[in-house]
Amino acid sequence: MRGIVLILLIAAAGRAEDACPFLNAATAAGVLGGEVTTHISGDICVFARNSSELRIEVKIVSFLYKPNCSPSPTSLRSIGNEALACESDHSEQIAGRVRDRAFFVRLTSNNIARAVLSEKTLLVAEQVAGILF
Repeated sequence: MRGIVLILLIAAAGRAEDACPFLNAATAAGVLGGEVTTHISGDICVFARNSSELRIEVKIVSFLYKPNCSPSPTSLRSIGNEALACESDHSEQIAGRVRDRAFFVRLTSNNIARAVLSEKTLLVAEQVAGILF
């Protein structure tokens, strides 16, 4: 009996830090190129390293919801429903929907080449959409 209690206490201590339900810190570290700091608030997860940031946000929406991405979005057929990719100066964003949940993935960095930034954002968005299925 004591052994079970001890195991439960060790497991609880190991889980004291909040975890993002869509991506773990190790995967985010791979995306950002090294150890990250994590901030989680509800269904918003932010991973940061130096001047780079990966932000994931998920929210419940109606089935009539259409992602908004401007100024000139690119349609992505392989991720969820109505997914769109947008880019700005130093960031790439993908917005989409899976069932009744909208997801937003934004990767911002001055240190990652544009093509790599787009590829990494797409990989994270695929993982988030897969978890929402």
